[in-house]
Order: sequence, then C-alpha cells, then structure tokens
Amino acid sequence: LLRLSDNKIITPKIILGKNIWGEDSCKQNDIFGPHGIDLVQREDGSYQLGVINHYPGETIEMFELVQKSEHDTWSFVWRGCIEVPEKYYLNDIALKKDGTFYVSHMYSRDITMTKWLITALLKKDSGVILEWNKDSFIEIPNSEGSGPNGITLNESTNNLFISYNQGDRVVKFDLSDNKKLQTFKIESPDNIYINKDSVWLTSLDFQPNDAGDCIERPACSLPFSIYEIDRETFVLKNKNSFNKTVFGLPTIALPIENGIIMGSFHSDRLGYFTQK
Repeated sequence: LLRLSDNKIITPKIILGKNIWGEDSCKQNDIFGPHGIDLVQREDGSYQLGVINHYPGETIEMFELVQKSEHDTWSFVWRGCIEVPEKYYLNDIALKKDGTFYVSHMYSRDITMTKWLITALLKKDSGVILEWNKDSFIEIPNSEGSGPNGITLNESTNNLFISYNQGDRVVKFDLSDNKKLQTFKIESPDNIYINKDSVWLTSLDFQPNDAGDCIERPACSLPFSIYEIDRETFVLKNKNSFNKTVFGLPTIALPIENGIIMGSFHSDRLGYFTQK
C-alpha cells in the first residue's frame, strides 16, 4: 500500500484465513506471483482484493483488506482462490460486489515470441474475456480480440472497459447485450482506470523493434503517453506525452488531485507527474 498523505510504503501482513470466497478445491499458498488486481467493497461492507496469480500455478487469489485504525495497521486476509483452466493465461480482473468477476485471457500460455509478434503485427484475435459465476468460467461472446489486457467494470451501467493491447484499441463493452459499444484507437493500451466521468489509459508510443536493449536497463525511457477520454462519448479530453524521461513503460495512470501516479512493468518504483 502507498499512503498518499506522505508517500509512505505500508507492507500489510498476509494472514491465511478461511476459504470463503474461492473454490473448495483450491489450496492455500504462502508465495505468490501477482499480476492484475482489483478492489471492491462487497455487499456486506467488507473489502475484497482479487489478484491474478501466476506462481506456483495459475490461480486467482482473494484477500480481505482489513485495517486496525487504532494502530494504522493493515492486513491482507486470504479468503480463498480459484484455479484457472490450462487453456487460459490471465492478465487482469474486474470484481463485482457479489463476489463474481471478469478476467482477461491474453493468449495461450505456451505462445512463442514469433506467434506473439505475428499477433501484434496482424492484430489477430488471441484471447477473450471470461466471467466467473461462482461455479465456472464462461467466455463472453463477442469479446474476442488481440491481446486482451486491462479491464475495469462500471457495475452501475453494466459496462466493461477492455484494453486490446496488441489490437491497439480500447472498447466499451455492453455486458447486457454482449456487444462492443464504442472504440478508441490507442497504441498498446494497458490497464484502465475510471475516475468520475473519465477513463484513463497509458500507451506505448513505439514499435517492438525500437526497444533495443532497453529491457536490460534499470529504467526504460521509451516514449509513452497518458490519455484521458470521456467515459460516455469516448472523445479525447487530455493527452500527455513523454520521451527520454527517468520513467517509462507505464501500465496504468491514476489521477490524484492535480497529479498523475503511474505504474510500470519495468521499474522499481511508481512514477508521478503534475498535469498541465
């Protein structure tokens, strides 16, 4: 956790609790390989954190976020997990208040670099959005695309926002009719964040062969942009572009007061900039 008042890192204690939000067959682990996350306040008032996990096996881990205010201490209480079928390799999760959720399946687990590049160049469908209904995974019709990546849910409108990372687009998807409502073209979009009437996204403004040895460096300063688009009209509201900075390869942008906090898939810290 990052406490925004003073930028202090807080490492919650992980407590192995009862399996009440997962499958009976899914067993506890004491080590994790976390990827996409989502946090929601459940109907009973408790806070559920869902985590895509790649290690030691492909699972979705569920935790309850608990605070003891008298000591300002936080805990992640493990509340169960769901095993992921072998055919799926997941990226992100969008929770609902009733404990069900949606996840993005990117591509097969054994994909080769050659197949990955072909998918990126030709924008071929490689994955789909899945729904977990407390019993099984169901593929959402018409949600197929090239590299489904970040997803986020507006439960009040029953709309899911989906980034197709290799397809260079983000869409607003109607879960009632299972159809894509609107599309915004963006270079390699990653995770999505909804803030009031806006949808925030990151883009990687370069091609794979531009990277060189960048991934081997501590910080990768390839060009990128942060987009703010209107949640209803899908029209661009703001764009901030960067090149040769101390930060790069962003995955998400979160507006905090007058600034933007950014995550990265190749950095040892968060990034921050003040919006003009």
